[in-house]
Amino acid sequence: MLGSGFFDSVAQRDISIRGVPAKSPLFFRDVGMMMGLFLANRDAAARLLPSSHLRPLAPIPGRAVVAITCFEYRDTDIGPYNEVGISVGVQVGRLRLPGALAMLRSALTNRFHGYVADLPVNTEVALHGGLDFFNYPKFLADIRFEERGSARSCVVTDRESRDLIYAFHGSRLVTSRPFAPFKERGTTTFFSYPDWSGEIWKATMLVNEIERGMSFRRGGFRVECGSHPRSQKLAGLSLGHVLAYIYVPRAEAVLFELQPAPR
Repeated sequence: MLGSGFFDSVAQRDISIRGVPAKSPLFFRDVGMMMGLFLANRDAAARLLPSSHLRPLAPIPGRAVVAITCFEYRDTDIGPYNEVGISVGVQVGRLRLPGALAMLRSALTNRFHGYVADLPVNTEVALHGGLDFFNYPKFLADIRFEERGSARSCVVTDRESRDLIYAFHGSRLVTSRPFAPFKERGTTTFFSYPDWSGEIWKATMLVNEIERGMSFRRGGFRVECGSHPRSQKLAGLSLGHVLAYIYVPRAEAVLFELQPAPR
């Protein structure tokens, strides 16, 4: 958002994404998000992780935390695009807390750690930027957002067959300014840990949530998996009921370059 001051202290450099001019760190000036947090089968979640350096965040025995985030990037350094992230909550390195304490710490500090297991996106430049600079598991799909009354859906389909891969259903919640201040607004930090040539790295995304609503109601965020082969990764996680649904109609964000992961 112009004039917010959020980007003022972040220096950028010019980069090229397969011939397309871009900037790093990448600025997202206008973002909308829908996020659902679930408990999932711990063993299935662990099988998605590329290294023993990452361990599933398991607040109760046998169950791990999985986050599904639907992004509308309306204004970025590489143009507008949509994206869906399916992430397994993780603890990283040797120092690990009991799962319930680690989850509480993340909630209190607004700092979340996850391994991105699937990341459909709907533009070529976003695809190549994610593959070439972060080795994220991106693939091209059609991603559209739909609204009917207060209901919102994010629908992911195969570009050629038009078959359903995923659909996610939430609602437009009543929002307020988040409690944690950043120039009178709240920030959340997402750390992801891509595997690059057998080594785990850390990517940091800082999100300035200008408006946010939350719901802990059962069924507040629903997941629908199609019969497409790409649907099976999410379907195999055996998601339980939603723990929390987070609706952020207005935000801004910065995605920083890869750094070594903590050991």
